[in-house]
Amino acid sequence: MNVFSYLAFGVSAALLAFLLKSNKSPVGQIVCAVACVLMAARLICDTVPILSSMDEILDSSGFYGYGKTLIKALGVAAACEITGDVCRELGESSLASRIELAGKLEIVALSLPLAKEILEAARKMVAL
Repeated sequence: MNVFSYLAFGVSAALLAFLLKSNKSPVGQIVCAVACVLMAARLICDTVPILSSMDEILDSSGFYGYGKTLIKALGVAAACEITGDVCRELGESSLASRIELAGKLEIVALSLPLAKEILEAARKMVAL
């Protein structure tokens, strides 16, 4: 994973979009949206080895369930942020806000079993 390739691609796409937008061309927004999707796809591919390493570490530590939930929550947050950014670039900020709200609610839903376990552990500790 080389962050400089992302930076170069991002700046190039932004410059191209700026030039197209300055000519009143709607293609500039499409260029930005496509660049966001391409960068997200590449990020996902580059993240797979990192997630595999995290999976091995969590599996050997005994906290696999917690780590799995954390990784899922990070994935939901990233997907919703990227999708929201694409929607905003296309002028749909209201839709982007609803997507991000859906992501937050999904993260809450993912964390409910962990919250339940923590509360049960706290209740047991207080009962001692």
